[in-house]
Amino acid sequence: MAYSNDGRRSGVPRRSQGRVGESRGSQGSVTSQGSRPARARGGSASQYRSSRGFASFNGRQTKLNSRANGLRLDGRRHGLLNEASRNPRMLLALVTSVVLIVICAFGITNLVRSCVAERQAETPANQLDSRVAGGISDEMTDLFTTALDRGDDLETIAAHADKVSDDRLLTLALEEPTAIEFVAGMASDNPPTSSQAYGEDATKGIYPTLYNWDTRWGYVTYGNSVLGVTGSGPTCFSMAYMGLVGKNDKTPADFAAMATQSGKTSETYGTTAAFFTETAETVGLKATEFTPAGEDLNDVLDSGVVVLAQVKEGTFGERGHWVLAVSENLDGSINLYDPSSTSNTAHPWDPDTVAGCSETFISLRQAEAETSETSE
Repeated sequence: MAYSNDGRRSGVPRRSQGRVGESRGSQGSVTSQGSRPARARGGSASQYRSSRGFASFNGRQTKLNSRANGLRLDGRRHGLLNEASRNPRMLLALVTSVVLIVICAFGITNLVRSCVAERQAETPANQLDSRVAGGISDEMTDLFTTALDRGDDLETIAAHADKVSDDRLLTLALEEPTAIEFVAGMASDNPPTSSQAYGEDATKGIYPTLYNWDTRWGYVTYGNSVLGVTGSGPTCFSMAYMGLVGKNDKTPADFAAMATQSGKTSETYGTTAAFFTETAETVGLKATEFTPAGEDLNDVLDSGVVVLAQVKEGTFGERGHWVLAVSENLDGSINLYDPSSTSNTAHPWDPDTVAGCSETFISLRQAEAETSETSE
């Protein structure tokens, strides 16, 4: 709007001024008597109108968007709960649904607990071992008990491994499950050192399966350690003695003591071959040493005798030791007892394989004098 020099408004009506300003804006200025040129805001009449129109439209649009956003935000804030708060019936239905869900979950939980309790009540506790479920056979319970005990013993060995001076004993516990109890005794504060009697019947013609780590003799010192790892010779000799003579008075500990007294122990094999050939007659046996051959092994076993085999290092195990061949099968394979390995004892062997792994063979049979006395 233009003013006159004396500070009064010009005589141009307001509406006319606006139109004039708009019309003259296209020329770049609006003049009035004695006034300075005024710069058009929009540059041109069309630009100015567009700008005003946009500003006016944008202002209205902003208000509409604010209202719309308000509605959306309101819906997000309140949603179903807001609607339910305004509708008592809906609120009641919602609360009822939540209560029903909680009741159902609680009922299912109680039902499951009840079923479990009834099942436990129906199954009697195991009278032999509370760690094992009731209702199973005593034989199966014994198997579980043995396995569980071995687990505890193995933990004991691991925790007190520093008390075991011979690493071969620790390896034995890891490789032979049946030796875990024995090695746990070695890891105790006061490991046993004495032996016990065999305590079982011996029958002629039946060769018991014995192992070095049997707690009845495994703790006895022998050679550079204990019978549990060095006693393959005395243990094989004891098996042969019980089966050939039918007596149980000579355990591996007894034969180990004899070998020690006669100086027939060995760093490599635990026991020398000379011990068997020299001691056999003192216990009613006859020993004959011969060169290993698969065919000869079969022939000797056919005659009703047993054969001690001195197997080399790295063949039947990491260390050299003694094994006992006790019989021949129909397919020509042989049954062999290895007192240092349950896995070697568990399957038949090819006689040529055994011969190829051996340094020497020693056949054992009952002596003639003992045989005649028994027949009479």
